[in-house]
Amino acid sequence: MTAPPGITDHIAGWLASRRSDNTRIAYGPVADEWLAWLGPRGVDPLRATRRDGDDWRQHLESIRRPNGKIGFKPATVARKLATIASLYDYLVEERVLLDPGGGILEVSPMSRVARP
Repeated sequence: MTAPPGITDHIAGWLASRRSDNTRIAYGPVADEWLAWLGPRGVDPLRATRRDGDDWRQHLESIRRPNGKIGFKPATVARKLATIASLYDYLVEERVLLDPGGGILEVSPMSRVARP
């Protein structure tokens, strides 16, 4: 599944809203990771749930990395979760439409995902 229409525009707006160049540079790839993880699961990023966030956290904590290690360090997992939480906070604040007739995104699915 490719990214649903419009999400890339929303991500571009979110990145543009960040004041620091370093933040924009760091956040973009994490958003790409999130979309790439959701895609094969058939999850529209605008319809992601807390469960999706919890599952991604577990994935980050247990993935076998290219260097052979299992899972990312807790600080890395927390940073990636905080990045995606920032994206959803932006989408909620911008009152992003889910789809024609589908209402708006009112709650961030990442707001209650436990962080290391």
